Amino acid sequence: EMSAGVDRVGFQREITTTSFSASTRRQIGRVTTDERMGGPATSLVAGAAFVHDTAVFGPTGPWMGSRYRIGASLTAGSLDVLTVSGDYRRYFAPTSGVTIATRVQYLNRLGSSRSDSRLLPLVWSVRDAVRGSPHDSTSIRAATTSIANVEVRVPVRRAFGVSAGRVDLPVDLFTFTDLAHFGAPAAGGLSASERNLWSTGFGARINAAGFVFELNAVRPLIPVRSWRFVMNFRPGF
Repeated sequence: EMSAGVDRVGFQREITTTSFSASTRRQIGRVTTDERMGGPATSLVAGAAFVHDTAVFGPTGPWMGSRYRIGASLTAGSLDVLTVSGDYRRYFAPTSGVTIATRVQYLNRLGSSRSDSRLLPLVWSVRDAVRGSPHDSTSIRAATTSIANVEVRVPVRRAFGVSAGRVDLPVDLFTFTDLAHFGAPAAGGLSASERNLWSTGFGARINAAGFVFELNAVRPLIPVRSWRFVMNFRPGF
């Protein structure tokens, strides 16, 4: 897999100030101003990756085989960054109808601009990596990310012997554990920081006319939080 292009990134902040009367508590004014946040960045981007995929998919995600991708992307110009990545996934079937899905990911930014605030986050949504975890300053600024996920998947027809006539119900039950480490370099007056995340739980995936809904009961363990309900729209990794 190879790619090349031009990337231009700009930032602008919109500030809205609303005034209220102290006596009547009614709104008496509202002013909105635009403020630029640093100059735009224009860079040439080139990338290459080796991709391998022998996974066999079911209604809600892969259930056997393996997949991996090893790549590097170079950004040169206003931003100088080399991003290396690795993604390995393996699916084991110890018994008929049961799949153990494993995934390991690694992302690392190298170069003089690795801490530039104009770079987009390495991980767009932290809860895609560790379910039940919100964004924070460390994960957004991270230049190094390591992620590991393990799931045990069972089709509902196997768990309860349920089917709709001769058509199997496209529903999978699963239990999981997610771990991640984020490392953010010092930048803009902020010191270098690290963040570890860990969560566990169980859930179900449903294929509804080609759209896969993931319903999770999640217990974050690092940092420790109470059980919570999370819904995603995605197939299994």
